[in-house]
Amino acid sequence: MATVLAEALPSLPPLTDVWTDKILQPSLDSPGYVVSIWPLIRANGGSQLLSTYNSFSEKMEEFIPDFAELYPPSALHVTIATLASFVDTSVSAQLDEDMLRMFLDRAREDPAWPEMDQLTVDICQPTLNQEGVVGFFFNKCPAIADLRECLKRAAVGTPIENRIKCPGIVHSTFLRFSRAGHDDQKFRERFVEVAKTWESVQISVDLVDIVRESSPYMHMILPAKRHIVHSVPVSL
Repeated sequence: MATVLAEALPSLPPLTDVWTDKILQPSLDSPGYVVSIWPLIRANGGSQLLSTYNSFSEKMEEFIPDFAELYPPSALHVTIATLASFVDTSVSAQLDEDMLRMFLDRAREDPAWPEMDQLTVDICQPTLNQEGVVGFFFNKCPAIADLRECLKRAAVGTPIENRIKCPGIVHSTFLRFSRAGHDDQKFRERFVEVAKTWESVQISVDLVDIVRESSPYMHMILPAKRHIVHSVPVSL
């Protein structure tokens, strides 16, 4: 009887089919490299962030235009420093990941590395940039300014010395428009209304990572470890 039932069941597809292979492959020929907290939903406090973000994005979906994209929760991140942008293929293709590992270790050994047990970030109010083409969370984390200075000093004498870039703020992008120059006043007004419903969420991490950005805007498929080049502990 068991044999008859087994024969009646449809055969299962192979464990590694074409579709699976395709989505697991990097989508960029030359990836970018960033020192980042990613994915935020895997950090301590990430479950609360996931729940809050899902509720917030549902409200946003009611009025965002077709040419806008809300980031999937797994793409939410905080960039501490960009070492090579995925759009600059001439640089990222030449970077040696062993060099990047030594660079991060060197930054971690800087005497100015802040003393802390964890790196804590408050994910704060949703904001639109002045051009209205990017939505992001303004975040609070004073320690990141010190980390950025350590990273800049560690980059001296390496191939990324003149390439490392640090944002002027601590933020997490969650909304991006494909149409440049979009700025609809009605949309902005609705955005502001929904943004007021956001409640700050605090996340914390024990490690700082160099992430291989193999899909644009950190839209990589989990597991995260597939994309981690190197990690260093936050605490001294």
